[in-house]
Amino acid sequence: MNTNQTIYKEIEGIFDGLNMRGDDNHLYKVQSNYASKSKLLEGDRLILRIYTNGDMIYKVLELAIPIKFIAKFEDGKLWNKENQSFLVNPSVVTYFHLKNGDEVIALTSKNGRWATVESAIGASLNEKEELQYDP
Repeated sequence: MNTNQTIYKEIEGIFDGLNMRGDDNHLYKVQSNYASKSKLLEGDRLILRIYTNGDMIYKVLELAIPIKFIAKFEDGKLWNKENQSFLVNPSVVTYFHLKNGDEVIALTSKNGRWATVESAIGASLNEKEELQYDP
């Protein structure tokens, strides 16, 4: 992107796991590969800058407090040791080549329905204890 482009519009909003819900009450699609690589969590505050040349760039303004845990990937969802399921971005599944039974270090936010993967692991879920995030 040419940094000399003029900003046409800026919209702030909250990431909901797939989209940004703008403060203007509109939904803005967040590219799944960006959400995956950035490890966006539900509740992250974003800004969308739309430039006069049509470029659309998201930036994170404020991060939701992450909760880290060990999860098992099954049937397109991440499951914690309490058998609670979390939706997962398809780009995360592709990037980590996840298949049923794979175990991962996952991140979610308080009351989150979505989770992302920090890294893949190989040990059994029953052999690991839940990790706590300590900022």
